[in-house]
Amino acid sequence: AARGANAGYLIIPAIVHWESRADGSLIPSQVDVDLAVIDVETGREVRSTVLEARSHGASGPSKPGDMYSGILESHIADLYGTKAPVKTQ
Repeated sequence: AARGANAGYLIIPAIVHWESRADGSLIPSQVDVDLAVIDVETGREVRSTVLEARSHGASGPSKPGDMYSGILESHIADLYGTKAPVKTQ
């Protein structure tokens, strides 16, 4: 799909650690996401990093995707030298 879209890089996130604290405790949930950047032309990994996200206790998001989406967008924007989009509600 990445080659068909003429993409230069493919970014693959993978959850490598998840601790849910949905029990109402004040201990934050935690998610660690390995982010691999693949050169589409060669198929080789050119960069990899682990991003960490924590909820804000019982009031924060409890699903891994909700927790890491903001840091993922910010990190990808840093890779491309752009500013991450600002979400409005």
